[in-house]
Amino acid sequence: MFLLASNGDPGDMSSLHHFAPAANRMNPYEQAILSVGDIIKDYDVSNMFPVFGFGARIPPYGSVSHNFYVSLTDSASCYGIQGVLEAYR
Repeated sequence: MFLLASNGDPGDMSSLHHFAPAANRMNPYEQAILSVGDIIKDYDVSNMFPVFGFGARIPPYGSVSHNFYVSLTDSASCYGIQGVLEAYR
């Protein structure tokens, strides 16, 4: 379970990070990723985007990190805007 002090628990419907795939709607962060991604995608022929997060509790230990790869792998790169969305989710 992720607890985000500034934006609340993603499981809470009032959180900005709340996921509602069954309702077929995106949260504000997903909307922002798609909006910005639609603009920047044509400026990188490799279609690889470095994505960093900040201020979150990182699994498996829940330690707070202020700079981490959103993919939670050993690379910051995500393939395409869909890859950025998948890493965020």
